[in-house]
Amino acid sequence: MNKIFLYICLFLVAGGVCQAAYLHGSIYDNSLQKRGNVVLEINTAPKQTFVSKTGNYRFDVIAGNYTITAHYYGYQTLATKKSIAISDEKGDYTLDLILFPVDEQGNYQIYIKPSLTREYMSFFIMMYLYWIIGTAVVLVFAVAAVVIMFRRKNKKKKEKPKKQSKTKPKKAKKSEAHVSEIETKPVEEEKKKTPKLSEELQQVYGIILEAGGRVTQKEIRKQIPLSEAKISLMVSELESKGYVEKIKKGRGNIIIIKQ
Repeated sequence: MNKIFLYICLFLVAGGVCQAAYLHGSIYDNSLQKRGNVVLEINTAPKQTFVSKTGNYRFDVIAGNYTITAHYYGYQTLATKKSIAISDEKGDYTLDLILFPVDEQGNYQIYIKPSLTREYMSFFIMMYLYWIIGTAVVLVFAVAAVVIMFRRKNKKKKEKPKKQSKTKPKKAKKSEAHVSEIETKPVEEEKKKTPKLSEELQQVYGIILEAGGRVTQKEIRKQIPLSEAKISLMVSELESKGYVEKIKKGRGNIIIIKQ
């Protein structure tokens, strides 16, 4: 009879253990860093005590309301107390604990150190501002470099025509000197020449002779009622035959009897 009663008790105890809920979690200090070497107690019947070396804990409990306490004894005493209700004996419950400083009277100073949070926030904000400022500075320098290169190219393009224009007066001086040399020669010798030309070319040649061997193409057109293109062709023909020389001056041409 005693053996039967013992077996029944063992069966009930084993059944209660098998149906125990699983309560576990991690332990953190007030800087939200995982904390080891913490002593934990839970008011089960009988009371359970657990020493966490790694910052994790586990209790097997049945349905009911419980209070779990945790203490860390170091350079500063940290502690916490939490209540939890276990409704399902087959459930898996997670309860993380945060330890807070305890004063000499044993009162909890429940706060989370804001210093680390503020430091991290300040660090990230400063890094973000530095990144924005650095990007802006790089963009400004890049735009300035592009503008400077563009202006230099334009300046070079503008300087090229100026260099060419400087050489033009020299050519003009040579032509004017040549004209003056031709003008010094007597025109009477030209009158002695009797070129065999067409009637129109002879008329143009005669106008040049009457003008003293030097006349503008515009003046020829005034005396001959022909188009400017026609006059230009006639003058070019005389030049190709070797009778006259055409010199560019300004927008017009000066026609000179060739010596």
